[in-house]
This record gives sequence, C-alpha cells and structure tokens, in this order.
Amino acid sequence: SRCLELGSGSQALPGLVASVLGAKEVVVSDTGKDIVTLLNKNIKENASILQGSVRVVDYFWGKDTKPLGGPFDFIFVAEFGYIDEAMKPLVDCIRECMHPSTVVLCSYGRNNRSIDLFKSYADNFFDVQDVETDEWHPLYVDPECSVLILKKKEVEAEFQEGVRLKTRSRTSRLNGQS
Repeated sequence: SRCLELGSGSQALPGLVASVLGAKEVVVSDTGKDIVTLLNKNIKENASILQGSVRVVDYFWGKDTKPLGGPFDFIFVAEFGYIDEAMKPLVDCIRECMHPSTVVLCSYGRNNRSIDLFKSYADNFFDVQDVETDEWHPLYVDPECSVLILKKKEVEAEFQEGVRLKTRSRTSRLNGQS
C-alpha cells in the first residue's frame, strides 16, 4: 500500500510503523529545515526494520500537493488540531491526495482546540467517524486521545470514479481499443 503522513513532526511514528508493517511506499511530511533533517535522521537510524521505501518531503499544508506524489491508500494525521488557519488547507490537502477508497486516520489529544473547525470542513467532503475507545486495542486506550476515520463521501467517490472510467474509455478508444 501507499501511505502518507501529514505533519509528521520529527518522529514520523505513524508513517514508520506503516513501513514496518509492510507498506510498499511511505511519504512522511512536515515543514522546516530542522524537522526535515530530524526526519531523515530518524529514517536512517531505523532503516534496518523499515520495509519498502520511506521518503521525506518538506511540505506545508495548502501548497501544491504534487511533490507528495499521491494518491495514497492511507493518510495519517496525528496531533494536528491546534491552529485554526491550518484546518482548511489540511482538509484540501487530504482531498487532493486521495483516491475514492483512501482511508484517512486522524488522531489528536490535548492539542485539540481546532478539531471542531476541522470536522466542520471535513464534513463537507468526508464521512467522518469518531472511533470509540471500546473499538481500540486495550493497550492503546488513552482518555486524552481521540481517533477519527475519514472516507470520501459516496457521491464524491462515485463522481470521481465515473470521471476516471470515462477518461479510461476515451483513452482506450484513442488507442484503438474498445
């Protein structure tokens, strides 16, 4: 699978765990020279247990997503909900990096003052599900943490898939295929 972590910080724990668990390609991203340097160092120090490729991208939410190289099968966002101005660009970035069946996992804890704003933007495009702690593995339950799962709303996913199918059919006809 192809995975993207947005706002990795210096550790990139979700992205690196995805690699250890067998993701073929992982992109971890954050912005700033110091953070990118620490991300690269962390990847290098853990290289012996990583599977597939892990790549660091200096990326600021709201900028062109092409350097990230989407679409991705999974997108991870952790500890993200504390800057109001970042919530809309984050939702837009997630949208641009998805295909119709991408699963987005968002987690947050004490830094959550902008979560309601994030959810209000996300609700326009995604089915947003709060994951109740009784669905978590008991070792990982923390009363200060919350997890969201985002999936494209059916209408948007069907529209995008329809456009892709029409485009594929048109390309096939141009190539002499039916």
